Amino acid sequence: MMNGLRYVLLVHMWPHTQALYLGNSDSTPSYMIDNQLNAPWSDPPTTKADSGVAVCLFGFQGASNVSGALRKYVTDPLRADLFVVSPQDRSSLSAFEPFVGDVGQDVDDVEAYFDAKSKEWLPNGSNNWRSVKEIPGNWIGVSGAHQTISLMKCFDLIKKAEASRDQRYERILVSRLDFMWLQRHPVQTNMTGCWIPCPGNNFGGICDHHASCDRKSARIYMVGKFASILDPKMRTDLHSAWRGRDLNSERHLQWVLGNKHVKVNRSTAAAFRSCISGSSDTKCEFIDAFHMWGKKSGSELADCLHMWQSKTSASQAMEDMCNTFDEDVRKTLSALPGAST
Repeated sequence: MMNGLRYVLLVHMWPHTQALYLGNSDSTPSYMIDNQLNAPWSDPPTTKADSGVAVCLFGFQGASNVSGALRKYVTDPLRADLFVVSPQDRSSLSAFEPFVGDVGQDVDDVEAYFDAKSKEWLPNGSNNWRSVKEIPGNWIGVSGAHQTISLMKCFDLIKKAEASRDQRYERILVSRLDFMWLQRHPVQTNMTGCWIPCPGNNFGGICDHHASCDRKSARIYMVGKFASILDPKMRTDLHSAWRGRDLNSERHLQWVLGNKHVKVNRSTAAAFRSCISGSSDTKCEFIDAFHMWGKKSGSELADCLHMWQSKTSASQAMEDMCNTFDEDVRKTLSALPGAST
């Protein structure tokens, strides 16, 4: 499956893109990158220049046609290798094949998991990671902790693939199994830092639904939350920054990227978190224009609808430049494998 093809298409700039400069992107993080922690968490030694794209998906599947849209608009155009981390078993995720996965299992005891990993990170020293629980907020609750662990697991899968092919990826996309694409993912060769869409879903930090990062920034994005719990220096910095203030997943991500000086580019995208057909989840609603269910939190879904409904010259120019919506999105969606009727 690992194709190793080079990611060389020219980058186009999306309209209304906003760049957030959170520091010098060449700054070296205190963990892993300068080998302050033990070898299992360092990058694999390779002899070939970085090349190719990896896509990491985590969480739970949403609408049945997400896999077809992912293939049409993301993995096929980018010639990307797919990696999946999910509690769902492989048979339920068969529509996403082929992929390399850590699937069908979940971490039941989060604290025991962090205890075990703390010994790997600091085998010869004490690690009072539980002190982070003093920071208020849901960032270390069930959902937040599982997201942190899933990102770390997915990065580990990618590192193993890189070691096998003797070549690191040039770019890594981090996304969710329920993320529905209605247009081709932008090509971002040579873009440093991370492109993160969904600016209306920041919730005080930075949206954690999707990111496209260069290899160095992807390591920070995917390992940074984990390291802020287990690495003593990062944990001290996190305490200093958030003592007495509520922390959630989005703020945690923003802090990690800012702490390690990752440049972040923002813009809207024609993509949103989908729901299983007929979902009873109160966060979901049926979207007539797309003939499917989606999550209505934040402005992500509203942004998609606006892009679809708007016929202004600006939106038309965006469609022309970005090769976005097909002439009839509903027909495109219904033609994808697994589409609901």
